[in-house]
Amino acid sequence: MKKYNVAGKTITVTDGYLEYNEFRKMCLAHAVASQIRFFWLYRINKDLNRIANGVKVYNGEVDGTWFERPIHDILQFTLKKCIEKGNYDYDQTSLYNFLNDERCFDPLEEECDDFLRAVSQLDGAVEENVRMRERRKDSRARVVGGGFGLEGAVKGMLTAEGMNLAIGAGHSLVNAIGNAHDRYQAEKLKIKLYDSYKPLLMIQNAFYMTMNNLAIQIASRVFHLPIVLEDIDWRKINSRLNNMDAGLLPNEVARETILNILQADPENQRAYSYKKYFTKEEQKELDKLAEDLDVYHQKAFYDGFATYFSFDSLPQDEVAKFTNDQLEKLKDGDFDTCFSLGSALLSKGKNQDFSL
Repeated sequence: MKKYNVAGKTITVTDGYLEYNEFRKMCLAHAVASQIRFFWLYRINKDLNRIANGVKVYNGEVDGTWFERPIHDILQFTLKKCIEKGNYDYDQTSLYNFLNDERCFDPLEEECDDFLRAVSQLDGAVEENVRMRERRKDSRARVVGGGFGLEGAVKGMLTAEGMNLAIGAGHSLVNAIGNAHDRYQAEKLKIKLYDSYKPLLMIQNAFYMTMNNLAIQIASRVFHLPIVLEDIDWRKINSRLNNMDAGLLPNEVARETILNILQADPENQRAYSYKKYFTKEEQKELDKLAEDLDVYHQKAFYDGFATYFSFDSLPQDEVAKFTNDQLEKLKDGDFDTCFSLGSALLSKGKNQDFSL
């Protein structure tokens, strides 16, 4: 248990919440390592049809895709923890089915499906009646909140901000290639589409969101860990935050609102964007809380990079130096956004133009 005192209020982070937080960090680090792997797979394959074959996800089935290994790694880790905790009610199949039923793989399936539609259209194989799913949501609201009916309806906010860089990207791919009238034009557009790296960004973003989904569902529903510490009316809170953005709330009300959020959910990233309402000393305590919980996921990104590059059997200090060098480039915004979603998040959501 950890306690933080800010503006006369105590923010108590329980052991269960800390365990959840560590598990989520591990899942996101795994996602970052996989994003780097996807980058190289994308570069090596070059041909859009070969890439499409590697990312076909139907009805939540990831076997045989680029995503099979990292997702099954998380499932195996989860099963091991279940056994350690005395929960023997899951095997790998039932756990996977549970997560699929909870629509954890929706972002991955839908973004990849949009990419597949674009490739199919270029190949002249697209039909008017594209495969539909009962669970598909045209509003794509799952990205703007996460939570999946859980108490923490805003647990996906950090990932959602990153995902907003690519929302609708798949549909824009289909729209962009709508004027290809012959094979020559189609092949030219294929090359242009591949060189834009937009398909890669879509795949990386969707996978990151999916791993976030898995972390939240497994922590709350399988491990029975708290993903929020107190009940709070998130609709009212969001209204207050919107009023704060418009400069309508008195300072004291704004401070109280932020502290209420952090007492309920201390890893809520949006709350930390309002530090201007607090004194410098109070901001230091908020910064410590954010760092301890890895609110901006720098540690997850570091661990993800370090995990990926450690296979070279480099000395640990060289791995650490190389990883830190990469993160510094990300923070400065010099690293190519298409390499990892981490760059977009660490550069504070700086958008890049991947339009054709």
